[in-house]
Amino acid sequence: MDTKEEEQRTSEQLYALRKQAVRLNLKGLLVMHPEERLNADLKHAIGTRVPARTKAKLKAVATQHMTEIERSPERVKAFFQDPKVRYAA
Repeated sequence: MDTKEEEQRTSEQLYALRKQAVRLNLKGLLVMHPEERLNADLKHAIGTRVPARTKAKLKAVATQHMTEIERSPERVKAFFQDPKVRYAA
């Protein structure tokens, strides 16, 4: 086997491994623990609002969002509804 064939085979193997890693990572993302769900919700909320350009403003926006979540028990319960995380409820 010459070098070009070996490089091609190695390249194909690396591609297959990367594809498998992405698939596994996506599965991991779909099963998020409640605290990860809360973190994702917070990041999404902060990202969809007007950008906070200072540390103080970012803290204020995060605190405001967490207060909104705190006042909504149904929203908090939703973080625990996935069957794979019901152990924490």
